[in-house]
Amino acid sequence: MTNDNQVNSVQKMRVALFSALVLLIFTPLVIYSRLSSKDERYTQAITKYECVQDNCAADFDGDGRTGNLLVDRTSPPPSGSYSARQAWLVVNDSHRELLRLPFSYADSTLRTHVAIRNEIGGARLLIFDHTTEGKPVRQVFAWDGKQMVQVQPSAPDQEILAALGARDDAGSWNDWALYRSLTLPILVGYYVLLAGIVGLLIILRHRRKIQTVKNQAALVGSD
Repeated sequence: MTNDNQVNSVQKMRVALFSALVLLIFTPLVIYSRLSSKDERYTQAITKYECVQDNCAADFDGDGRTGNLLVDRTSPPPSGSYSARQAWLVVNDSHRELLRLPFSYADSTLRTHVAIRNEIGGARLLIFDHTTEGKPVRQVFAWDGKQMVQVQPSAPDQEILAALGARDDAGSWNDWALYRSLTLPILVGYYVLLAGIVGLLIILRHRRKIQTVKNQAALVGSD
C-alpha cells in the first residue's frame, strides 16, 4: 500500500469515527426532543379540551346559547357487566337532552375521558374509554342540524383523542410516566458513559503515538 493510499484510508477512518460519534451524541437528543414535544402537546390538549368536572358548559347545537355536558350519577346506571362504576354522560342544550352515553369511572386515570372542542356549527364531543376489555373506544359526536350523531374524527380530533389515551391508566399513561421519571437520569448516565469511552480511546491513542515515537527513536538509535 502506497503512502497516499495509507493517508486516504486513515482519513476515511477518521471521517467514519467522527460521523459515528456525532450520531451517538445527537440521536438521543433528537429522540428526547421529539418525545418531550409530543408529551407537552398532549398536556396542552388535555388542559385546553378535557372536561374533568361533572358539569362543563358548551354550545353543542350551534344556536349561540350555552348548553352543558354533565355526569348523571343519580339516574339508574347502565345495565350490564362492567369492571368500573357506572353513570351517564348527558349532553343538554336548548332545554332538551341531545345525547346520553355510559360513563365509567374507577379512579382519576382509569375512566371515560371526555373532551369538548368548540366549532362554529356546534361543539364536538370526544370520548376515549378503555375501561372494558378489548380495543379502546374512540368516538366523536357532533350536531348534524337535528341531533348529536357520531362522526369521523378530524385531524385535530385525533390529536386530542391521542392525548386522552396518553393520560389513561389503560392507555399509555404508565409509559409516559416512566418516560418523564427515567429519561433524564438515563440520558445523563448515557453521556457520562459515552464521555468515559471517548476519553479512554483518546488516552489509548495518545499512548500508542508515544509508543510509536519511542519505537522509531529506538530504530534510529540502533542504526
